[in-house]
Amino acid sequence: MREFLAAGAHGDMAWMAAHAERRGDPRALWSEVRSILMLGVNYGPDCDPLAVLRERSRGAISVYSRGDDYHDLIKSRLKQIGRWLIERAGGDVKVFVDTAPVM
Repeated sequence: MREFLAAGAHGDMAWMAAHAERRGDPRALWSEVRSILMLGVNYGPDCDPLAVLRERSRGAISVYSRGDDYHDLIKSRLKQIGRWLIERAGGDVKVFVDTAPVM
């Protein structure tokens, strides 16, 4: 992260540099953390979201702005996985989507 910020790759997102210490180390949020699992989740529609672009008479609305907030959708799915992990292995779980300051 330090290299990313030093290279100016964060562009106009000054908040990244302002919170670099908290964002750069997960232990700043949870001192007991031992492992991190990262998941990618497709929250897109079942249909082709780019198809509307071929229809020049229609406006296109971004996928993330249609339907429920993707933060809520993904967080509820992650919580299900977290409960499953705790049932099988014990321990504790914290769930973050992209709103938490963990890189």
